[in-house]
Amino acid sequence: CEKILIVLFLINSTYSLAWDIIMDWGMMQNPQNMVPESCAGGSIATVGSKPQSCAHSVLRPRLRFGASSSVGILLIDTVLRYSWLLRFWEKDLFPNADIYILCTQFLEAVRRALWNL
Repeated sequence: CEKILIVLFLINSTYSLAWDIIMDWGMMQNPQNMVPESCAGGSIATVGSKPQSCAHSVLRPRLRFGASSSVGILLIDTVLRYSWLLRFWEKDLFPNADIYILCTQFLEAVRRALWNL
């Protein structure tokens, strides 16, 4: 029964992460641009006269913090979306259950703050 619950948690976290990225942040909206030909070799793509990194093909057109910061926020959100996995190492990492709850709630607050950027 616990294994089924873990699978359901994984599905929920993955779906929620995809929702954050696609619907809330507006990234990865155009699947045809996910891997442009110029990114296959790791080169820099050019749009008009402006050179752009491969990250620009999946990020939304207007970025508040630039491509590298946006990718960093995306990666941090991914890690924090799965922070519930700390539950499996709760007794090894935390002296008691209250500190575990405090830490996971703090991580969730950080994730939601990033979500609002």
